[in-house]
Amino acid sequence: MRILLAAEDFPWPSTGGGLIRLAKVIEAVAELGEMDLFTLYDPTRTDPVLPPDLAVSRLLTVKYPGASRQRRWRTDWLTQRGLPMEVVMRGADHSPRDAFESWASDRYDLVWFSTAAVFAWMGRPRLGPTIIDLMDLEDVKARQRSALLRHAPKARGVSSRIRQMAAAVQAGKNAGDWTAFQRSVAGEVDRVVLCSETDVGRSGISNAVAIPNAYPKPPHSVGHLQPLDPPTILLQGSLNYPPNMDAVDWLVDEVEPLLRTKVPEARIRLVGKPTPGVE
Repeated sequence: MRILLAAEDFPWPSTGGGLIRLAKVIEAVAELGEMDLFTLYDPTRTDPVLPPDLAVSRLLTVKYPGASRQRRWRTDWLTQRGLPMEVVMRGADHSPRDAFESWASDRYDLVWFSTAAVFAWMGRPRLGPTIIDLMDLEDVKARQRSALLRHAPKARGVSSRIRQMAAAVQAGKNAGDWTAFQRSVAGEVDRVVLCSETDVGRSGISNAVAIPNAYPKPPHSVGHLQPLDPPTILLQGSLNYPPNMDAVDWLVDEVEPLLRTKVPEARIRLVGKPTPGVE
């Protein structure tokens, strides 16, 4: 089986959830046959060297596309519908697509794109049966951001309040663009995958299926095998990231009251850079 996998980022070292998911996908897909791997990468974050035990037939790494001038991409984004801001912002740099088109073969038995954005940046090619890993529902995240901005404490000063409201409106428009974009690319490929059945259900995409996140099993526990006294629950992460902020709300509003009835002395620790709401 000939396979092409096109990745939005080089996932090693795997320093975050999205990179861990991508690394596990690449490792699993590589076991299915001869794989060509095309990946963008950020030279300030990683040196694109493959793990020694990963079998890849061909590898092409291309520096992450640069953004066009803000005034230009914002104007382009505001004057069109159905393309998210992030896709428009990167689309001005054609060099990754040119490199991809000159390197990729004409036909594969399986083609996997790690995100909808990289599928669009590479020209929405049809080189064989194609799968796109949406990973996150970006429209849901954008709506969360818009709601958080609208309900956040008012910024000081007229200009700051205007920027805050403009950011909320921008996130709302971007959410609609992500919805249209996700459904558009789903209609052009054979399958899209998401992290959970919950996301599959709320995506409204008929050819979506769930592939749960995976992670490398650590050789040994790095925590306490026995509960501390008193028992302590840790939620660690970027607490200004909307999904993590939602997790904080769920933990504090839904889980903690139930926990207190059974373990009154339990403690909860939230660790990470917070928004005022989380504080």
